[in-house]
Amino acid sequence: MARQPKKKAAAGLACSIGSIDPTSAAGLTVDLAVYRALGVAGVCVTTAITAQNARRVIGVSPIDAAFVRRQLEAIWEQSDPTSICIGLVPDSASLRTIRLFLQALARLPAMVIDPVMTATSGHAFIGAPERAELRKLLPLATLVTPNVHEASLLATRAVRNETEAVEAASAIAQAGCAVLLTGGHLAGPRCTDIFVHSGRVRRYGATRLRATLRGSGGILAASIAACLAKGMGLEASIRRARAFVRRAFQSARAIGSGLPQYGATVKRLP
Repeated sequence: MARQPKKKAAAGLACSIGSIDPTSAAGLTVDLAVYRALGVAGVCVTTAITAQNARRVIGVSPIDAAFVRRQLEAIWEQSDPTSICIGLVPDSASLRTIRLFLQALARLPAMVIDPVMTATSGHAFIGAPERAELRKLLPLATLVTPNVHEASLLATRAVRNETEAVEAASAIAQAGCAVLLTGGHLAGPRCTDIFVHSGRVRRYGATRLRATLRGSGGILAASIAACLAKGMGLEASIRRARAFVRRAFQSARAIGSGLPQYGATVKRLP
């Protein structure tokens, strides 16, 4: 029998768990592009194949939970990622499988959860069973990055202004994770993200951009995961990732009749 190579920990390796978008505006293909731009290697686990574009979601086909686990096993058999980024998982059985796999690891990497629930077009990707499983995954996360709508669903409360955003983020953080609630959907001339960690609240504000960027939440989560994979601290990773996303907004271009998206140009972002 051939001798199996010894598994080695991989410095600067980020693992994304999520879906495929055929227009490459969101999901795994964008995550991997972000990792390359930020100088880390990337691997991925596919949880669903979607048929969607900027206008509508035509269909979502979840990957069987048993095969999701096989993908996870294949990656960890070979190496230990230093960070994880979880995006769209539209099946409660797969969410449960991911949680049980991660709980059994000898060393849990830094983990960012982007709780994708709806598409830009308004299509609901997950229902009540998936939200319940997603909440069970939160205690394993280093950081959760919901937008206003996602935070409202996770915290089961309205989020209509900055005060309610702080309350919702604080409620989600009770699971034991840090929370960065992105404020792009709140009204006002400035966009303020709410960061809650260990009972402390911090606001990251910036002038609101007029530009549009489809998949911006996933880009933020992936860039934070990339920075964590490189060994940066959580708040330093957030600051670096917010700057990266802002540059991505400014360089985004549309493909065909779609909305502007990351990666539509060949220019490498620093």
